[in-house]
Amino acid sequence: HEVLLRPYCVSDAEIQITEQEHGTLQLSDALLHPPRCRRAFAQFSGRGIDSMSVAQLEGEIDRIFDAKYKADQHAQQNPEEDVAPAALLDFVVDYYLDLVQYASLAEAQLYKILACINEDSLLPSYKQSPKVALFARFLGFCPLKQVLHHDVLGMVLQFRHAMGSNPNLQKPEDGSPVTLPLKDALEVAGAAVNPSGPLRDGPASAAIFAALVSHAEFTAGAAAAPKATESVRMWNGILSVVYEKLKSGQCKRLEGDLLQRGEHSRVGVSEWRDAMAEAGVVVEDESGWREFLEV
Repeated sequence: HEVLLRPYCVSDAEIQITEQEHGTLQLSDALLHPPRCRRAFAQFSGRGIDSMSVAQLEGEIDRIFDAKYKADQHAQQNPEEDVAPAALLDFVVDYYLDLVQYASLAEAQLYKILACINEDSLLPSYKQSPKVALFARFLGFCPLKQVLHHDVLGMVLQFRHAMGSNPNLQKPEDGSPVTLPLKDALEVAGAAVNPSGPLRDGPASAAIFAALVSHAEFTAGAAAAPKATESVRMWNGILSVVYEKLKSGQCKRLEGDLLQRGEHSRVGVSEWRDAMAEAGVVVEDESGWREFLEV
C-alpha cells in the first residue's frame, strides 16, 4: 500500500506536495490509497466508463460479500491447498475476472466501484450509505485511521451468514428495513464472533451487548425518550432480552414472578445477576443496572 500524506481527491491529476503543505499536515487525515486503486483511476478516469449508482453498488457489495464468504470458507476447509484468503481489494478484481473473463474489464469494474465510493464520500454524512462506507474501509479506500483489518471483515461475513440463516431476518416484500428483537440480534452477533458455539468471552459479550443496545430502537417506556440516559437504555435492553428468553422457555430462573419483580425493582442483585447469566446477557459495568434493583 502507498500512504499519501495529505487529504485530496483521488481523481485529482496532481499528487505532488510542497514542503509548506507537509508542515501543516495532520497525520490523522492521511489517505490510504492502494496502488491498485491509483492505477484504476489513472487507466480509466475520463474514458467514458458508465457510472454506477449507490443502489447498484449496494447490490454488488452483497454479491461480493457472499462470494468472499464462500471463498474464505473453502480456504479454511481445505488447508492442503495452501491458499490464504485474499485481501478484499484483490478479491474484487478476481471476482469480476471470473465473470467477464478479461482483466481489463475486471479492472474497469473496480474503477466504477471506486468512483461511486468517491462520489458518495463527498456527500453530507447523513446522505452517505453506511454499507458503501463500510465496504470502502475494508478495501482500504478511505482515511488511514478508518481502515479495517481482514479479521474484522471475517466477523462481518460470519454475521451476514448467520443473519441469512435466521428465519426472523427475511426481508419484507414491501422493501421496509429488517427488524428483529434484541435477543435475536445478540444471538446472531455471538454466532458471528464464535461460530463454533456460545460466546464465552465476557468482555467480548459485554461489548457486543452494549453496541446493540446503543443502536436499538425502543418504542415505549423511558428508553424511548430522545434524551434517555445510557443506564436507562441498558436496563431496558436487559429486560427486553430476558423477557424474550423467558417467553421462549430458555430461562428457568425466570419462571414465576422474578421478571415482574425485576421490572418493579423488587429483586436482589445476586438473584438478577444469575438470571442475566442464564439469559446470556453480559454487562461490563453492573452499576448501569444495579441502581434499578433493591438490594
